[in-house]
Amino acid sequence: MPNYFLILIVVIIAHVATQTSKLPDIWTYFLFIQNFSTPHPHFYPEAWSLSIEEWFYILIPASLFALIHILKRKQRVILLTIIGTILIVMAIRYYRFITLDLETLNLWDLEFRKQVITRLDSIMFGVLGAYCSYYHEKSWLRHKKGLLFLGLVLLFLYKILPNFSRHFSDIFPIYKYVFSFALVAVGTLLLLPFLSTYKHGSGRIYRWLTTISLISYSMYLINLSVVIFIALPMVRHLVPFELTEDIFGSIIQYVLFWVFTIVGSMLIYKYFEMPMTKLREKISVKKS
Repeated sequence: MPNYFLILIVVIIAHVATQTSKLPDIWTYFLFIQNFSTPHPHFYPEAWSLSIEEWFYILIPASLFALIHILKRKQRVILLTIIGTILIVMAIRYYRFITLDLETLNLWDLEFRKQVITRLDSIMFGVLGAYCSYYHEKSWLRHKKGLLFLGLVLLFLYKILPNFSRHFSDIFPIYKYVFSFALVAVGTLLLLPFLSTYKHGSGRIYRWLTTISLISYSMYLINLSVVIFIALPMVRHLVPFELTEDIFGSIIQYVLFWVFTIVGSMLIYKYFEMPMTKLREKISVKKS
């Protein structure tokens, strides 16, 4: 959350300083409700998935705590909560599917893909993986290679199905609006038994992968609104030559995008995220 609030404030200041368009209700971004059950505003578009995560982290643990306290059957409650959440969210998407006028890709993106109440099931598949790993560890790991292959197949199908036929979405629109999100979530879930066995490594590739994984959250936060919408336009304005949209200019801008994203994320991680994390740990130790 500290990283998110930092970048949110930076984007707000930059918008006020450079844009003439009106800001949306900024307070909703601080409470993660800007896209709870309505389309995400155009401002700071990366924030849509963070709202889904934060509300998941609030609603699901609270529900589990209450149900376990009432029913006293922890394992069964966890499994029923997983299944119930997945079915309820799919039902919400199905209700929208049969009630909305589904004509544009933008509608799919805003009304189905980027709202809290239509995407909570995606993270719940991860909880299902944790459940299987904890309560059925041997089975979880026994078929890890087969599950890895099946997961890759599902992710491949998720990518090619919309392009398999020019009219695929017209023939099977229910897949696109209701079930496609579950397909990619299940495909990712099936990779986890195999990937969870990799804890340590060595060599240059391992170090680079580790570095990218550590700064990936900051990369996510800044790559669009900060780098593409703020930093690159400033560069185009400041350089003494014009960065045209031909192949040469596009290559320069592409390289600058990765340099700004990676270097900026490293600086945020080192000088802000890590100090904030250490502060949190320090406060936690004192309370303990």
